[in-house]
Amino acid sequence: MKLVLILVLVIMGAGSCASSACSQEEKSKPDISLAENKRISPFPPKNATVTIENGRATVRWVRATTARVVGYEIYRSINGGPMKEVGRTKEPPFVDHPPPNSKVAYAVASIDSDDNKSRLRTAQPE
Repeated sequence: MKLVLILVLVIMGAGSCASSACSQEEKSKPDISLAENKRISPFPPKNATVTIENGRATVRWVRATTARVVGYEIYRSINGGPMKEVGRTKEPPFVDHPPPNSKVAYAVASIDSDDNKSRLRTAQPE
């Protein structure tokens, strides 16, 4: 006589309920809590570019499409130094007046309604 043992392991993610035996309350639970959602950083802006003409640096980017993004922080590096915040704006573009005779680089971060910041997106020269 053979004994066959079958082990079935079902792993369900938090808040997911594939079985019809789940209650309506279990099915309506979100996958993440509101508190967890408030800690998620937004996506960085896309296609950041910078144009420098006549002592003015104009930083442009494609706005975020998510409603949670309420503004942007702009960063500048002078002569290869660290990136430092030089301003905030609600929409592109951002105009800056860098120091004369200096090599500058720019980056942009998205800011959401919970003041979470995305990673920096480096602005490429046009």
